[in-house]
Amino acid sequence: MKLINLFKGLLIIGMGAFLSACGNSSLVEKISIQTSHDLNQDTWVTLNTQLNMGALSFPGLAIPVPNPKIPSEMMARVQLQRTLEGKNILTVSANISEIEKIHLEQDNFLPNGSVIPVSGLTSIVAAKFNSNSKIYFGGSEQSIILGISLAIPLFDNIGKYLPGVNLFLPLPAESKIEGLGGVFTGGLGQNGIGLFVKLPNRINTLAEKVMAKNTYFEPSVNDGLRFQSSTESNKKAISLKKYLFNLSLQPQILKLK
Repeated sequence: MKLINLFKGLLIIGMGAFLSACGNSSLVEKISIQTSHDLNQDTWVTLNTQLNMGALSFPGLAIPVPNPKIPSEMMARVQLQRTLEGKNILTVSANISEIEKIHLEQDNFLPNGSVIPVSGLTSIVAAKFNSNSKIYFGGSEQSIILGISLAIPLFDNIGKYLPGVNLFLPLPAESKIEGLGGVFTGGLGQNGIGLFVKLPNRINTLAEKVMAKNTYFEPSVNDGLRFQSSTESNKKAISLKKYLFNLSLQPQILKLK
C-alpha cells in the first residue's frame, strides 16, 4: 500500500512538472513580449517563452517562416533552444510590416483540425512552416493575438491512443500577459504544443493595418476576444497528462518535421 501511495504521489508531482507554473497548471513558466525594428525599419513582435517540459528538450534550431507569396522575404521566425540550466526556450518573432503587405489565408484551426482556443476574433490568419506547424496572427476590434502551433513527431505516440484532445491552460498570472499554453493531439503529424497570447495595447496600433487587410469574420454584437481554457478534470485531460508525465521522465530531444 505504501508503494502504491508513493507511486501516486510521484505521478501527481510528475504531471505538475510538465503542466505547471507557479501554482498555475500551465506549460508556460515565463513569458515576455517585446517589439523591435530591423535594418529595413520593419516592425517585429517577439514572444519569448520558457517552457516546463521535464526531461524533454528542444534542439538548438532556428526556423525561418517565409512569406508564402514571396519566399525570399521573411515573414516570421521560430527559435528553439535548451539553456545550460536545462530550460526549454521557444521564441516566436513576427514581422508585422511584412504581414501587412500581403493577404494571408484565413485559418483558425490547430493542426489536429480543432478550432484554436480563442473566440471573438474578427480576423485570424496563419502561415504554415515545416509540415504542419503554424504561426497565427489575428484579433478583434480591441485586441490582437499572436499564436503558434508546433507539431512534434514524438507526440504522435500520444495521438495514436488519445486523438483529438486539446488541453490549453492560462499563462502564469505574474507574467501579466493574457493567453493560453497547452497540448493538442490528433492523427499522424497533428500532435504538439500550442501558445496563444494577447499583445499589449502599445503593439495594437502597429497591427491595425494588418487587420484591415485581413478581416474575414463578421463580428456579432458585443463580440470580444476570449481565451477558452480547458477543463482539467475530464477523463481525456487526465489521460493526456499521464502520457505527458511518462514522456517527461525520459530524456529525449523533441525533433521537428
